[in-house]
Amino acid sequence: MSSESFKATVNSLPPNEEAFVLILNSHALNMTLNWLCNTEGLEGVHNKSLVVTLDKKAADILRELWPNVRQLNWLVPALEQPFNYGDGPYQLFYLFRANLARSLLASGRSFWMIQQVQFR
Repeated sequence: MSSESFKATVNSLPPNEEAFVLILNSHALNMTLNWLCNTEGLEGVHNKSLVVTLDKKAADILRELWPNVRQLNWLVPALEQPFNYGDGPYQLFYLFRANLARSLLASGRSFWMIQQVQFR
């Protein structure tokens, strides 16, 4: 993950603070929008968040509804459709997540990789 947009997005995170990283495609969008609504009043949560979108639909809707939330759009065509535990796209998602984590660590960032259902 050596793209210029990745570097610029990571560099825009607050320095010396742990980031919250969420990954989604359009099929997890409603859950993510709910999470954003639920955490809006929690000081610093959105500022420390990085939402990684895997398809154009999720990226466009998120940017329209939450323009101030930091977003990285990394198109992964094989992950645009819903996937289930154990199938091929599910394994690809875990590989993507591991590579993203490795890249964030290589950039010197501390982070929590969270799921949208963790803040209620």
